[in-house]
Amino acid sequence: MMIADIPRVWVEKRAEIIQLDQGITQVILRYGFMENPNVPRTLQNQPLGFDFNPEGTTYYVGSQTLIPTISKPGMALWRRKLFAFMIRNSVDTTAAFGIPPGRVIELGMQIEI
Repeated sequence: MMIADIPRVWVEKRAEIIQLDQGITQVILRYGFMENPNVPRTLQNQPLGFDFNPEGTTYYVGSQTLIPTISKPGMALWRRKLFAFMIRNSVDTTAAFGIPPGRVIELGMQIEI
């Protein structure tokens, strides 16, 4: 999913479908910065060129855990800690995009800031 630099994305330009190997399909959805994304509803309403089964769909979501450290130059440690705290308390990706929690595989990494 991508957020565009425009308020709204035309419905005709919302979805890009890429056929990968072994029957895997990648769908890239574009939303404007003024829109509230709901990925499952968008997929049901888009002409995708294949049968979309909401109950059989797995969503892959990336996540990061920020670790404030003193070893990185450029910012005071208290600011790094504040930023990491704000990120931890932000809205969960699955909730923000309307994705059912039982259908998500989350891939994460730890990043030192």
